[in-house]
Amino acid sequence: DLYSDKAYSFYSVGLSQTDINRLSEAHSQGGIADLLDSDACTFGNFLLIVVEKESKTFVVYNDHFGSNEIYYAQDDDFFYISSSIKKIFSESIHKPVININAVYEHVVFQNVLPPETIYKDISILQLASMLVVSDQALV
Repeated sequence: DLYSDKAYSFYSVGLSQTDINRLSEAHSQGGIADLLDSDACTFGNFLLIVVEKESKTFVVYNDHFGSNEIYYAQDDDFFYISSSIKKIFSESIHKPVININAVYEHVVFQNVLPPETIYKDISILQLASMLVVSDQALV
C-alpha cells in the first residue's frame, strides 16, 4: 500500500489505512518508534517504509515478529535493501562470500543472530527495529 503527502511517502505491508494515518501523524511529530513500541500488538505483522522527501532519507520499520525479512547492504555507490538476499546479489556488485564466523555460529547454536547473515557485507534488519538511511549511508 502507498500513502503520500507533501513531506512523506509511506509504503506498507499488512497495515490498514487507519494504521497508516496514525503512523503518518506520529512520524511527522517524531514519535513513530514510541508508537510502535507502545501499540506493537495492535499493528500485528507489518513492514513500513517511510520516505522523507525533503531530507532524502528513508526509514524502514518492521514488526516484533519478524514477519518480513529485510536484508541490506552498502557499497561505494549504492545502498541496497530487499526482502531477498538473491536480489541484492543480482542488483549489486556484491558477490556471495561466506561469513565464516556466522557459519560457525550457526553450527554451534543452530542460528545466526541478526544483524549478521551467513554472507559477508549483507545484514538483516532485527526484529522490532528501524533502519535509517540518509544520502545512501546508514544513520
